[in-house]
Amino acid sequence: WNLCLCIAVSSRIHFTASESAQHPPDCRQEYSQWSSCSSPCGVGLSHRVSNLNTQCLPANETRLCQLRSCDTVASPHEHAKHHHVR
Repeated sequence: WNLCLCIAVSSRIHFTASESAQHPPDCRQEYSQWSSCSSPCGVGLSHRVSNLNTQCLPANETRLCQLRSCDTVASPHEHAKHHHVR
Protein backbone atom coordinates (compact mmCIF):
# COMPACT_ATOMS: atom_id res chain seq x y z
CA TRP A 1 0.00 0.00 0.00
CA ASN A 2 1.13 3.52 -0.80
CA LEU A 3 -1.54 5.50 1.01
CA CYS A 4 -0.96 8.36 3.40
CA LEU A 5 -3.02 11.29 4.61
CA CYS A 6 -1.03 14.17 6.01
CA ILE A 7 -2.70 17.20 7.59
CA ALA A 8 -0.89 20.41 8.41
CA VAL A 9 -3.03 22.03 11.09
CA SER A 10 -1.99 25.63 10.48
CA SER A 11 -1.47 25.44 6.72
CA ARG A 12 -3.69 25.68 3.67
CA ILE A 13 -1.62 23.04 1.88
CA HIS A 14 -2.46 19.39 2.44
CA PHE A 15 -1.23 16.29 0.64
CA THR A 16 -2.59 12.85 0.00
CA ALA A 17 -0.05 10.36 -1.26
CA SER A 18 -2.65 8.38 -3.23
CA GLU A 19 -1.05 10.06 -6.26
CA SER A 20 1.87 7.65 -5.86
CA ALA A 21 -0.31 4.71 -7.01
CA GLN A 22 0.93 2.78 -10.05
CA HIS A 23 -0.59 3.97 -13.35
CA PRO A 24 -0.86 2.16 -16.68
CA PRO A 25 2.04 3.31 -18.93
CA ASP A 26 -0.32 4.88 -21.52
CA CYS A 27 -2.35 6.80 -18.91
CA ARG A 28 -2.32 10.58 -19.31
CA GLN A 29 -2.62 11.80 -15.73
CA GLU A 30 -5.33 14.44 -15.33
CA TYR A 31 -6.92 16.05 -12.30
CA SER A 32 -8.97 19.09 -11.35
CA GLN A 33 -8.02 21.69 -8.75
CA TRP A 34 -8.92 20.91 -5.16
CA SER A 35 -12.16 22.62 -4.11
CA SER A 36 -12.23 25.19 -1.33
CA CYS A 37 -12.30 23.79 2.17
CA SER A 38 -15.89 23.10 3.27
CA SER A 39 -15.30 24.76 6.65
CA PRO A 40 -13.93 28.28 7.28
CA CYS A 41 -12.32 27.01 10.49
CA GLY A 42 -11.66 23.65 12.04
CA VAL A 43 -11.50 20.49 9.95
CA GLY A 44 -13.40 20.38 6.66
CA LEU A 45 -13.32 18.55 3.35
CA SER A 46 -11.93 19.39 -0.08
CA HIS A 47 -12.75 17.50 -3.31
CA ARG A 48 -11.36 16.99 -6.80
CA VAL A 49 -11.70 14.58 -9.72
CA SER A 50 -8.64 12.73 -10.98
CA ASN A 51 -7.55 9.62 -12.83
CA LEU A 52 -4.52 9.12 -10.56
CA ASN A 53 -5.40 5.51 -9.81
CA THR A 54 -4.43 2.05 -11.02
CA GLN A 55 -7.30 1.92 -13.56
CA CYS A 56 -6.66 5.43 -14.97
CA LEU A 57 -10.39 6.17 -14.62
CA PRO A 58 -11.92 9.46 -13.38
CA ALA A 59 -12.71 9.21 -9.68
CA ASN A 60 -13.78 11.60 -6.93
CA GLU A 61 -11.10 12.25 -4.31
CA THR A 62 -11.66 13.78 -0.89
CA ARG A 63 -9.13 15.10 1.59
CA LEU A 64 -9.25 16.71 5.00
CA CYS A 65 -8.40 20.41 5.22
CA GLN A 66 -8.12 23.02 7.93
CA LEU A 67 -7.69 26.71 7.09
CA ARG A 68 -7.39 27.86 10.71
CA SER A 69 -8.39 26.90 14.21
CA CYS A 70 -11.91 27.80 15.36
CA ASP A 71 -10.72 28.90 18.79
CA THR A 72 -9.41 32.32 17.71
CA VAL A 73 -10.31 35.13 20.09
CA ALA A 74 -12.02 38.23 18.70
CA SER A 75 -10.10 41.47 19.06
CA PRO A 76 -11.37 44.01 21.66
CA HIS A 77 -12.55 46.20 18.76
CA GLU A 78 -14.67 43.37 17.30
CA HIS A 79 -16.04 42.57 20.76
CA ALA A 80 -17.04 46.23 21.32
CA LYS A 81 -18.98 46.35 18.02
CA HIS A 82 -21.27 43.55 19.23
CA HIS A 83 -21.59 44.48 22.91
CA HIS A 84 -22.55 48.01 23.88
CA VAL A 85 -20.97 49.03 27.18
CA ARG A 86 -22.61 51.82 29.22
